[in-house]
Parts: sequence; structure tokens; C-alpha cells
Amino acid sequence: MQRQKLPKHSRISHVCDICRLRKLKCSKEKPSCKRCAKHGLKCVYTPYRQKGHEPASVEALECELQSLRAQLAASASLSADESCDSEQSTKQCVIYWDGLVSPINVNGVWKSHFAPYSDLALFARDPLLRGQVAELFEQEVASPPQMNPQLNTDLLITIRTILPNQQILDKTRLVFESTIYPSYPFYNLEAFNQFFDKIVTKKYTPFEDDPKSFCFLILMLLMLCLTKNLVLEPKLLLEWTEHLQIMNSVNEENLACLLYLKLYSSPLTLSLYSKDRLSDCISRMALEMGLYSSATYLENNELREKLWMGSVVLLEPTAFDDYYTNQFNRSVLPSDMPLFMKYHFQLKQSKIWKCVMNSSSEIDSAMSTLKRYNNFEIRLTNDPSITTSSDLAVMSMELNLLMMRFLQSEDQSLEDETLLFSMQSSFDTLFEALMAFTMATGSHHLHLAQVSFTLKTVAAYVLGMYPRLRENQITCRIKNVESKNKLALHLRNRFETVAQMWSIHFDWCLHVTKLLDNVEKPIKNLAELSDNLVKDVHSSDLFYELNESMLNGDSEFNVDIDTFSPPLSHDSIETIFTESLASFSEPFDLLGSQTLSKSTSASSDNKTDFDFDAF
Repeated sequence: MQRQKLPKHSRISHVCDICRLRKLKCSKEKPSCKRCAKHGLKCVYTPYRQKGHEPASVEALECELQSLRAQLAASASLSADESCDSEQSTKQCVIYWDGLVSPINVNGVWKSHFAPYSDLALFARDPLLRGQVAELFEQEVASPPQMNPQLNTDLLITIRTILPNQQILDKTRLVFESTIYPSYPFYNLEAFNQFFDKIVTKKYTPFEDDPKSFCFLILMLLMLCLTKNLVLEPKLLLEWTEHLQIMNSVNEENLACLLYLKLYSSPLTLSLYSKDRLSDCISRMALEMGLYSSATYLENNELREKLWMGSVVLLEPTAFDDYYTNQFNRSVLPSDMPLFMKYHFQLKQSKIWKCVMNSSSEIDSAMSTLKRYNNFEIRLTNDPSITTSSDLAVMSMELNLLMMRFLQSEDQSLEDETLLFSMQSSFDTLFEALMAFTMATGSHHLHLAQVSFTLKTVAAYVLGMYPRLRENQITCRIKNVESKNKLALHLRNRFETVAQMWSIHFDWCLHVTKLLDNVEKPIKNLAELSDNLVKDVHSSDLFYELNESMLNGDSEFNVDIDTFSPPLSHDSIETIFTESLASFSEPFDLLGSQTLSKSTSASSDNKTDFDFDAF
């Protein structure tokens, strides 16, 4: 007779919400478990009733009910706040990208469309900067490689000559596999190490019948470059990959080589194109191999997933259509690996840029999603380079959105002082984060891509706001013209400070500085203003609230308008006009006479006619 199984006693889980959500082991310590305490997270234990089990006690039910009510109240409050904010700002928050894009002539070529995340868009979206784009951007000329049958042999000899001694190679491999490979694991370690040992011992020479040998050889050069043991121009390495047919042969090893080349050839210059030749080749390979599809039956499925994630992470935000990213089904990789987190972070960034391109009202919701992921998921990693880099990305995105909204309101002859204040505050926050990031990480190639976009965002902001402040085009509540000049100098000083720290990599910063020098109407007493300007002042401090006496209607502000309004008679206007002209300087009189001579003509009644188009 079989013994009847007795139902197990129901018990309430004591795992905290964070560990339960991430499906990680919880130490179950109170008031905070070890994991939450380590990452500075709020540790919450929410009792819940397991499916199929009866509650252990009435007290447990009451505790569970109380917890659910608290969660419901918090959720309702959050939803109400978001709904309120959404209702108040829906009309203001939509960015009409097509309205910011105007045809622009660069190096004799008219460009009427450019992606909002591209280098060209950062500057060409501002009407004050469109005339300076040609001076900022260097003309890019694509030179196809010359095919030579003897070239491969000569190139292999050249590469073998460049490779350092065995000691440096061994050290480079260890450093690469311990620092860079964990974040970008794009190749099979065992296969590469076998090739590496043969090359180091000089017992192997790459041949054309071994498709992996050429890409592994280039990969060795990239390892040396990424670990700062060798300096080679990215364009030269790109030419070599073309000559060795790495860009034309579709396989996992070649794609891995191209991804590391993309990592090394971060956008150091200002590019006229939102997608370069290397990016096109990577996206083509990834799609041709179907890396986005779940193929669990393949032996190298895990490597294929890493290659797909790497392609999405390292390429431009909209390189892949939503169809492919939605098809990707993660089934192997752990959710806490750096590449996995970068992948989902990039998808959320891409969502924001697509909202801009489509003038979608979901842009604020997409930005909130990115911030939440950054604050709650990225923060759980132990890699400071990931957290600081993602922080820079979020701040850069936020400043870009504010800048586009500012340009949009300016185009509509609207001046939102709150928006302007937020933009200045966002700039200062981004600058401080960039300085801290630079001091903590140094000029490493792993971080050049993010620093490049952030620095270009800072440059576009300073280059756009500097003439607006200098020429008194902003009429918001800044104390006076001197304060605007101080704010302009403040912005310029901050840009030059951070640009000097990265000047080795970004030559275009010098062009930005020259354009700032060319701004008309130089500030009076420039040296005096520079001395008085406190370097660590927050730019938002240079704004001020309206004087209480102005709001309360005190006598000094209640001036009768008739005091400043002359009678509109012919004699009075003629007198004012004559006296004003008499006060002008001689150079201006000379210029005025030349202009008047070109813009006037005698009419039939011997009177002077003005051609106002000449003015």
C-alpha cells in the first residue's frame, strides 16, 4: 500500500524583491541583504503566497495584503505623476525633426537628410552653425584599394615585421583577455590561442587556404593597438582587411575581427556620414549570417549571440531595423554579463533616436525607460567603466533633446526660460561627469566612442550658445550684458578645458576654438572678465529671478510709457533721425554713404527712392 503524500507546509518566501526579480541568491539578511547593501540599493522584502499553497497564517495574509496595498498606492502615485507630467508637456515634448533639418551644402554636395545622432546633425540642426559646417568637416574621399597579386605576400611580411617579440605578445594577450575580452568576447579563445602559439614560436605562416589565419593575424595587431602596445592608423588597418579579403568573406572570425577594428577606430573625426564603410560591412555580415535568429542547434550559438550583440552595441543607433532586434531571442547568455547589458542599453537609446526621427510623442517615455534601466540595472554591475559610460550616454542624450527643443522653440519665436535654465544646468552636469570620467579612465580606446559623442555634444552646445550670448540674442532673465558675456566665457572655458584633455585624439576641437574666435562683437575688457570669472561657477547661477520690486510694481519700475514715446509727427521723427545719425562715428558714416548710394535712385519727380532690398 502506497503511503499517501502529505501536503508540504506552506511558508512565505524571505527573498528580497531585487534578488527575486533578478533570480539571484539572496543572503536573506535584514534590514538589507548583502547584495543590496553592496550596491547601495533599497532592500525590500515583500511577502507573497506561492501558487498552489495556502497561507501559513492570518498574520501572513494581513502582511501580504498590506504590502500589496502599499505597492498599489505607490504605483498609482507614480502613474498619476507621469500622467500629469505627460498631459502638461505632450505638446512641448514632441520634437519635429523635419522642421530642424534644412538642406545644406557641404563641399559642393547638397545634403537634405541626416540622422539626428550623426555628427552633421549635431551642428547643422542649428541655423547659426549651418554656415560653418564646411569649415568644421573635412572632405572625405573614399579611395578603393588597389588590387595586386603580390600584395598579400608583401603585406604578410610587413605584418610579421611589425609584430613585437614573444614577451610583449604574451603580455598583450593576457592584458587583452583580462580587460577587454570580458566586455567584448567576440572570438573563440581556444582556436585563437592555438594560432597565437604557432605565430609566436615562428612555426606557422598564414596561407590563403586557411581562412582564419588572416583575420587572426589582424586581430593580433588590434590587440596590440587596443592595449596601447602599438599605434597604427585605423584607416591603414581597414585597407589591410580589404586587401586580405576579410571584409568580403562572411564568417564568424572575420566579423569578430571587424568588430574589434570598429572598437579601435572610434569616431575621432567629424564625419559627414551617419554610417561608414566598416559599419555597412559589419551589418551586412550580421544579417547574412542570420545572427538575430535563435539557432540553438548550432554548436557556436553562444558565440553567434555575442557577435549579434556586439554588432548592435558598436554600430550606429539605427543600424538595424526593429524587426531583427525583436527576432533576437536570448537563450544562452547570462543577463548580468557586460555585453548583454550594453546591448539592451543600446536598444533603449535607439528607441529615443527613432522617436526623434518619427516626431513621436513617446520620446519622454523612452527617455524615462533608459534612465530606469541605467539606475536599476546598470548600477548592479561591478564594472565602473560600464556605469560611468552609460551615465555619460544618458546625460548626452538629455542635453541633445533639450537643445533640439530649444532650437524648435526659437524657430517659433518662443523663448522658454525654464527650458533655457534646464539646458544650462544639463550642460554643467555633463561637463562635470565628463571631467570625472576622464580622470578615472584616461584616454583609453574602449571609451573613445562615448567620449567622442559627448564631446561633440558639448562642442555643438557651446558653439551655438556662445554667439547667442555674445550678440545678446537671448532676452531671458540674465542680469545684464556683462553677465551674458561672463556666461559665454564660462561655456568656452569649460569646452577648452575638456578639449585639452582629449586633444591628442580629436583634432576638430581646434576648428571649434577658431570658430569661437571668429564670433563678431568681441567682449570689452575680455581679460578683466576672464579674471573675475570663477572657474567652478555653475552656469545656472548666472541666471536670476525677477526682482521682487519689479513683481510688486514699485515706483522705480512704474514708468509712464509716454516718457519714452515721442509724438509721431514728421518734425519729431526727422529730428530724432538726424540727431541719431550725427552721433555715429566716421567709419560708419562712410559705410552708410556707400550703402545709400547703391540703394537709392532718382524718381520721375526728382525725389529719392529707397531700395529696401539693398539693406
